[in-house]
Amino acid sequence: MAKTNALTYHSAEKYAIDLWLTCENETDSRLKLSNRMMGLVLMIGLETGARISDLLNMKYSDIKEMENRPNVYVISFYVKKSKTHHKWLISSNLKHRIDATREYMKFEHGYYGDYIFYNPTTEKTFGRVWASKRISIANKLGKMGKVLDVAGSHSLRKASAHNLYERSQDLRLVQAQLKHRNIATTSRYLGLEEKEALDKAVHVLGY
Repeated sequence: MAKTNALTYHSAEKYAIDLWLTCENETDSRLKLSNRMMGLVLMIGLETGARISDLLNMKYSDIKEMENRPNVYVISFYVKKSKTHHKWLISSNLKHRIDATREYMKFEHGYYGDYIFYNPTTEKTFGRVWASKRISIANKLGKMGKVLDVAGSHSLRKASAHNLYERSQDLRLVQAQLKHRNIATTSRYLGLEEKEALDKAVHVLGY
C-alpha cells in the first residue's frame, strides 16, 4: 500500500475555512451540510491531529474551558487504537465554529443530540469513507496546495503533526499530541530519520 502523504497545513486550513464560510451558498441542502461538516473535519483534524475515526465520534460535551485560563479550550476524545482517552487544545475560533454548527443543526435539522458530526439523512455520524473521499477529491483538484500522490483522511493527522513540529521543534510535544507510546515512532512518523540522513549525505558528498 502506498504511503499517505501530509497535506500542506495552511492550504488545507484555508480550504477548510472557505468550505465552512461558503456552505450557505449551496442550493442543495445535503451539499450545504456536507460542506459545513467537511470544513469542520479539516479544522478539527488540523488542530488536534486526531485519527479520523476518533474525530468523527467527537461530542459537543467533550469541549471544556480550561480552569484558570479563560477562552482556552480542550477537547477530550476516545482513542480507539490505544483504548485510552486524550485531551488536546483547540482555538477559540474553532470553538466558535463548533458552537455555530450546533445551533445550525438545531435550527435547520432539529438535532439536539451530542455528536458533532451527525448526519440527519442516515441518522448516524458521518463516516471515514466519506471524509477520505472528500479529502482525496480536493487533493486531486489542487484545493489544498501541492497535489499529493496519495491523500486521505490520515493526511490530516500528518499535516497537524508536521505543523506542530515545525512551530515548536519539540518532538515530545508532537508525541504527546499524537499519543504515541514511543518517541521513536513519532520520529519515524515525521520522517525525521530519513530527512536527517539525506541532509548528512548532502554535506558529506558535497552536493
